Amino acid sequence: MSNPIFIIESVIDGIVLGGIYTLISLGLSLIYGVAGVLNISHGDMVVLAGLSAFFITSAIGVPSLGLVIAASGIVPMFLVVGVLLYYGLIKPLTKRTKQELLIGAILVTIGLSFIIQDLAATFFGTLPRSVYIGFEPLKLGELVVPFFRIVTFVIIVVIAVFLWIFLKNTFTGMSMRAVTNNREVALSLGIPIHGTSAITFGTGAVLAALGGILYLANGFPITPFVGLSLTVKALTVIVIGGTGRLIGTVIGGVVLGVAETLTGAIISFYWAPAISIIILLIVLMIKPKGILGE
Repeated sequence: MSNPIFIIESVIDGIVLGGIYTLISLGLSLIYGVAGVLNISHGDMVVLAGLSAFFITSAIGVPSLGLVIAASGIVPMFLVVGVLLYYGLIKPLTKRTKQELLIGAILVTIGLSFIIQDLAATFFGTLPRSVYIGFEPLKLGELVVPFFRIVTFVIIVVIAVFLWIFLKNTFTGMSMRAVTNNREVALSLGIPIHGTSAITFGTGAVLAALGGILYLANGFPITPFVGLSLTVKALTVIVIGGTGRLIGTVIGGVVLGVAETLTGAIISFYWAPAISIIILLIVLMIKPKGILGE
């Protein structure tokens, strides 16, 4: 039987990990809802941002300062990368039928995923990378909580609130929601479909980059080859919560994060990566539309 304190610490780690998964999943969900395509290379964007942040941080030598500087450069760069990705690879496919667009986008982004993996392995190496932030942990009796876990949780909440305000109160955000709800009506109202889709890809890439930087900063190891598994985890989160539901994605992220850390704590660390597939299969069999799906 595992130590109860260790279980509580694992749950806290799981909530933070789930929040990171939520950020990554929100980007993938937005892209699918607005552009109608499944970006298989989304997890590789997470990896690329994380590895870039690692080497920038290592070059600076001060982890906390390095991460801030890395984020300030990587986030706007990924916004541009996401926009270029849409115009370069996805827009040419939009002249096809909806089914051809979906299949074509999957094939194209799988190819992009392989390219990113190879380039990342060539430039960054294949060893696992992570960053240790040397803040003093908080101690409540026997319970020890890394301080940066709390900082990460606050950052995730701020980003989620900002994203909610952006979607609810800006023209671009409302355009994204309109295209998601009814593409034809949005087009008839004069909403620029391609421009909105491009900004959505950029937003999704930014969320992936933020997720990658926070994943790295919390000590979770990143290699060039974990991108596909991160994409699968993001899909699992979306399926758990229900496609297109912000709150559902948050719930799905926390469920998966806690499930992974508890599996590692109670059963074995080696079983933790497989839990996403197990949960995905269970949800698809019991409630295919997700917890909040209708």
